[in-house]
Amino acid sequence: MPAHQNYSGPDRELSVLTEVAKALTVPLDLPALLKTAMDKIAEMLDPAEFGLVFIWDASEGVFRPQAACGLGIQDLPALYQMRLGPGESITGKVHNNGQAVFLGTEQEIATEQRTMHPANREKMLLAFAFALPKTLVAAPLVAGEQRYGV
Repeated sequence: MPAHQNYSGPDRELSVLTEVAKALTVPLDLPALLKTAMDKIAEMLDPAEFGLVFIWDASEGVFRPQAACGLGIQDLPALYQMRLGPGESITGKVHNNGQAVFLGTEQEIATEQRTMHPANREKMLLAFAFALPKTLVAAPLVAGEQRYGV
């Protein structure tokens, strides 16, 4: 049983953040490190259907999925085939704006995903056991002034 389940509120959050910090000290490649951190964070967000990290690949000029977790994912290989362009869908917009967003309705999510390329939409629908999540939180991954992904 994870340690955080013995706590509630701020104590639980602190426990999860401590576990994430510990995970970040283990020498892993980037996808494994991101997956470990996401798994720890997902423990704090019990009702989350999925978590996904896209990293900017400057050599191809696209965002590539690098880590995923959650019960809502039914086809992981399809998910890892997605390639989002600059400004594409929620990921591209959040990266460009450098600001986190909370989308509280399926309609808001659908509106923000309108710029998703049809091939990426097809892969997304294959990857997930649902058409759209009910709510969504997306935040840029930033270190200093450098944005690395979402």
